Amino acid sequence: MSASNPDDLFSSLLRGMTLSRLKRAVRLGIKSLALSPKSLDDMLSGITLAGEATDCRDAALKVVADLLGRIAAVTAKTKGLPAERQVRTLYVNWYDPVKASGSGTFADDLVRKAGGVNVAAD
Repeated sequence: MSASNPDDLFSSLLRGMTLSRLKRAVRLGIKSLALSPKSLDDMLSGITLAGEATDCRDAALKVVADLLGRIAAVTAKTKGLPAERQVRTLYVNWYDPVKASGSGTFADDLVRKAGGVNVAAD
């Protein structure tokens, strides 16, 4: 990490970035932001937070507004779909060993908002 000499570090605590690595970056004086979104709302908040951390708040808010519009368009089309029209979906997020996203995950929220049924949900 220190060899690449980054000014900023943006990461997810979901894959590979452990808390100890994040603390190391902070000790090295690298401005760090780690997010672990569990829903679309978390992701949108993370975009806003990243914009604020990089003095790009207005640009981040535009991105969030655009995404909210897209999400609204999809949910308007899928709201109230009868069960037989909801696509049964398995979101596999890792292959070895195979791991699927269950209830309360970002992928679960994504599938549900798109009108699907997460077959891995509890």
